[in-house]
Amino acid sequence: SATMSPVKGVDVVAHQLDQVTALDRDRVLVATIAGRLLVFDGVSLAPWPGPLGELSDHRISALHPLADGSLAVAVSGRGLFVVAPTGEVLSSFAGPECHRIIELTAREPGVLWIETENGVEKILYESALTVFGQRVGLPISWPQVAQRRDRVVVASGGRLYEAAPGAAGEAARFELVPGQPSGEIWALAALEDRMLVGTAGGIFSRNADGRFTALLPGFDVARLVMVGPTLCFAIGTNEIAALRWNGSQWQECARRVPALGYPSVVLATREAAWL
Repeated sequence: SATMSPVKGVDVVAHQLDQVTALDRDRVLVATIAGRLLVFDGVSLAPWPGPLGELSDHRISALHPLADGSLAVAVSGRGLFVVAPTGEVLSSFAGPECHRIIELTAREPGVLWIETENGVEKILYESALTVFGQRVGLPISWPQVAQRRDRVVVASGGRLYEAAPGAAGEAARFELVPGQPSGEIWALAALEDRMLVGTAGGIFSRNADGRFTALLPGFDVARLVMVGPTLCFAIGTNEIAALRWNGSQWQECARRVPALGYPSVVLATREAAWL
């Protein structure tokens, strides 16, 4: 135990320590029983800047440093926050499963494990899609994820969903994309502002205004793989086609070749598609 001098603007009772973790080489971050976050430099305590610096009515249930230098902060009744060393909130997870976190741990960049009263969950805090499931409006059925401009797009269960604008740092909710092609969508590719989707009835391009235009009607596509902003492979169960962006639209640019059945696994490099 240690007796610490009062900090200006902070009640001495707030110095009863509850959680502590490394902040950098010379400082540690301290959570008090009163729900305050303070920085200790080996000599004195100072309030931690940022919106989480004063949470006197919420207990800090867990702290954990992350590989990129940021910190994970679990606040009872409020959620989980990934915070920069300066105090800025980089992302937050406010779902009910994050309100009663008991412990945090991380073993690799971008992956955070949380222990709650109901079990253990994994959060991909650096991914474009950090939370997946019904609680954000997404069914889970052979999902594919892509990003068009600054929006995350998901094809799952044969339907197309897009992230709806939300508060900064919070997990996005997803809504059905209006006007999507009829039939089940099982192929999706997007890069920059270009996006292609595929059904059993053909391949479609999504225009800048959100409408869909048919490119290859009747092509039963299983996977779409963009290997750059101007080249996309359309992989079907019977044949494989290549599409090239000519500056204004996609066009088939090579002779089709036979396929080898349904492609269970597809990987893209900058120059090729492997299946």
